[in-house]
Amino acid sequence: MAEEKSWEVVQGEIEAQSRQWTDEFEKSKEYKKLSEEAAIWVYPVLHGFSSIAQGERGKSIEEWDADTITWVLLEGMPREFVVDVEALKHTVEIMGAFFEYGLREKMMTHKEVVPRLKEIAPLAHRRMIDPTLWKPHKSVIIEALQEEIDLNDRKAMEKFYKRYQARRTGNFIDTVLAEKTPGRNEPCSCGSGKKYKKCCGAAH
Repeated sequence: MAEEKSWEVVQGEIEAQSRQWTDEFEKSKEYKKLSEEAAIWVYPVLHGFSSIAQGERGKSIEEWDADTITWVLLEGMPREFVVDVEALKHTVEIMGAFFEYGLREKMMTHKEVVPRLKEIAPLAHRRMIDPTLWKPHKSVIIEALQEEIDLNDRKAMEKFYKRYQARRTGNFIDTVLAEKTPGRNEPCSCGSGKKYKKCCGAAH
């Protein structure tokens, strides 16, 4: 009996596969049709789609059918896919081009995914960028990215999260004032690297 793989091993395999797909896809005619803004987000979008399709639905690329792509694009990715908002804006465009490429290269077998994507594209795009659908951890990380916080800087993230919670409880200004307030032209104490007046100080 084969030993069941850990999720860490599976994620490593998905990451490696997604990078290989990206390298091959970038040489295709379908990739060349993407807008410049979409092209730079191909790898994270492919990785995110594949992680959710395989991790939550147990579906490999050969099994991506109309129902699978509908669930991933309307439910899974809007809730779980953590990435820069700009990537979210181009997810439907990228996956549409990749589905056409995957079918042409016979990596995918369910031809109905292309017409299904065209059918759900407007709704999928709206849901992808709707923050009310994001799970809490996704909202935190995306807001941190928007404020250019280093996610690996524990102190900066702790300060950011304190502000994040305060914004949602109505105590944002009190929270900021309770910290040692830097001069308007000094680096903001949150660790964003911006001047205080253009960061946390802009709330006053």
